[in-house]
Amino acid sequence: QYNINFDFKINNYLYLFCGIGIISKFKYNRYSSGLNYWQSEIKYTLIPSVITGINFNFNKYKFLISNFFCVFPSFIFQFKKEEYYNFFVITNFYNNFKIELYFYFRKNLYIISSYNNLLDIYADIGSLFGFINFNNSFTIGIGYEF
Repeated sequence: QYNINFDFKINNYLYLFCGIGIISKFKYNRYSSGLNYWQSEIKYTLIPSVITGINFNFNKYKFLISNFFCVFPSFIFQFKKEEYYNFFVITNFYNNFKIELYFYFRKNLYIISSYNNLLDIYADIGSLFGFINFNNSFTIGIGYEF
């Protein structure tokens, strides 16, 4: 994932930001229903995203809320017993909502706590085919800025 963001200063502590980005996803699935039969699937998506959010800085704290949103075609290649048999394009709906809290020990050393809500839907309305990936996660880590 690569992003370019633009900050809009509201006051000394609050910034609004928006931007654009590109997300590249590659996923390999393998399904099996017995020893003699299996099916593989490769999904590749290169999707442009729109990014919006707010950034609040106060002394040693930084609070960030952001949302990544995109809708774009996704390509799926299917194989059965190592022979190509299907290829189709479906719509990929991607939304990633993040809340991050930074506490700076020094100017470039901080601890981060974040919540991430991801919704990733592959859908083909014409054939009533789809996948839904949903994920909620909490993370805590230490960061260092160069």
